[in-house]
Amino acid sequence: MSNQDITNLNVVTTSILPSPTFNIGLNGLSVFGQGAIGIMGTVTITNDKGEILGVGVYSAGRYSFSLSKPLLNGEKLFATLTDGQGNSSLPVQGFAPDTTPPAPTTVVFDVAGKVITGISEPDARIKIYDAQDRLIGTTIAEKDGTYAVTLGTALTHGESIKVTATDLSNLTSIATDAKAPVVAVPKSPTDVAVVQDGTVVTGKAEPGKKIDIKDAAGNVIGTGIADAGGNFKIDLIIPLKNGETIFLTATDPDTTLVSKPTEAIAPDLTAPNAPTATIDQT
Repeated sequence: MSNQDITNLNVVTTSILPSPTFNIGLNGLSVFGQGAIGIMGTVTITNDKGEILGVGVYSAGRYSFSLSKPLLNGEKLFATLTDGQGNSSLPVQGFAPDTTPPAPTTVVFDVAGKVITGISEPDARIKIYDAQDRLIGTTIAEKDGTYAVTLGTALTHGESIKVTATDLSNLTSIATDAKAPVVAVPKSPTDVAVVQDGTVVTGKAEPGKKIDIKDAAGNVIGTGIADAGGNFKIDLIIPLKNGETIFLTATDPDTTLVSKPTEAIAPDLTAPNAPTATIDQT
């Protein structure tokens, strides 16, 4: 026998088998299908992580057996046929029935009561309801299950809400109850004075608050930040020297909540026009 003959004897040929059909029972436990007749082998069921969930006999073009546990949440599965010589088919994809509602979602408010985040089932429709069961926000959870909803109006007084998740099979979770934060509105600025010939405004506010100064028409004419001692000193864009009315508010940079306005009057440093006189010539 030549070396070439010996080499040929060591060659193992394989072929791809025809893939069988793949069906999953409504109980999420039984699997069955059919395919080419004349093949004796086994069908292996795996999940999308490659874990084996069950192996059954394939004979006379058919197979039918039960998985190790029922799958009822729309899991992705694969069936592969293998014969006694080690030949295998391409895996056939299938999905378990989805009869399991999503688990209740987690709910977290931001400090301003404006944004709600949490974790739910991937691709689930998230709905947020107020205490009167009015829909106030909705979104779709990301592929990793995270979601974020920005409310139209911030909830800052401990309001009650409910959050549900509805999956792609239209199954809805038990509602998760949550409460909005109680957020204090900043105090209005005090001790406001227009000084230095109408060019500077001073006063007091809570430390770190943003101070906005507006004129009677609502135009911002100055802005600044109250220091660690609660004092502020703000240069005006245009000097006020004629008894103008101004309005000051304090804004919390974390919550964006704004105080009630404080009204102040600029000094009247503008001399009146000189009087005119008319001499009667009669």
